[in-house]
Amino acid sequence: ILEEAFRRGPVKAGPDDLFTLRAIKIYADGALGSRGAHLKAPYSDDPHNTGLVVTAMRDVEEISRKALAAGFQVSTHAIGDAANRDVLEAYARAGVTPAARFRIEHAQIVDLADIPRFAQLGIIASMQHPRHERHALGREARGPRTPRRRLRLASLSRRRGSPGVRERLPGGAQ
Repeated sequence: ILEEAFRRGPVKAGPDDLFTLRAIKIYADGALGSRGAHLKAPYSDDPHNTGLVVTAMRDVEEISRKALAAGFQVSTHAIGDAANRDVLEAYARAGVTPAARFRIEHAQIVDLADIPRFAQLGIIASMQHPRHERHALGREARGPRTPRRRLRLASLSRRRGSPGVRERLPGGAQ
């Protein structure tokens, strides 16, 4: 399906082409509450588990490279700090620029060292506000070091040159 979409390019429809379909969604990791978010360090209550890699980063890089060439935007689900770092690296290797408007969906746990990379690459962090988290079980399982790695909306918003943060509230409200 992707190869066909890349060959055809973004779809424009409606009067005056007001509707454009040009986005691709990829999943880098799983959910935090089920211990599927890919973390750099193991979950504190599951010392042999660092979460799941749902899509190999070589595939994220390849899809991103092809999407860029075909005029598509990519949104990648990444919750854990390892997943966010890996997606940023894959996007960089694919040649993503700010004009491409690529995104990382959720960006829930991000190493502080990776925050500047969002601005450097022009990656949009599409985040749910922390006070609306539904992952109470996950908060307890992440361990004592995780709060230092937690990305705050303000941290990313203050980055000079950042393309901005799109805050998403549960239920689709913005």
